[in-house]
Amino acid sequence: MTTWLSIGILFTFAAIAFVIYRWGNMQCIGVTPVRKFTFIAILFTSGLDVGLIMFPLTEFAGYADLAASPEYGFTNPLAIEFGFWSV
Repeated sequence: MTTWLSIGILFTFAAIAFVIYRWGNMQCIGVTPVRKFTFIAILFTSGLDVGLIMFPLTEFAGYADLAASPEYGFTNPLAIEFGFWSV
C-alpha cells in the first residue's frame, strides 16, 4: 500500500510541475471573475480535501499492522479512514 501511495504522490507532483511549466504564465480571466474572498474559500476547501483525505491515507498501513498498534484491532483500516473523513 505504501508503494501505491508513494507512486500517487510522485505522480501528483509531476502533474503539478508539468502544468506549471506548460501553463504557468497564462493569465486566467473569465467572464465573471470571482472576488478575493471566493478565491480564498476555494483554496481553503482544497486544503481541507488534502488534510482530510490524503494525509490519513499515508498512515493506512499503520492501522493494518496489529502487532505494532493493537488498539486498531476492533475494525478494518478502511473503516478507520472513513472515521477520519467524517470527523
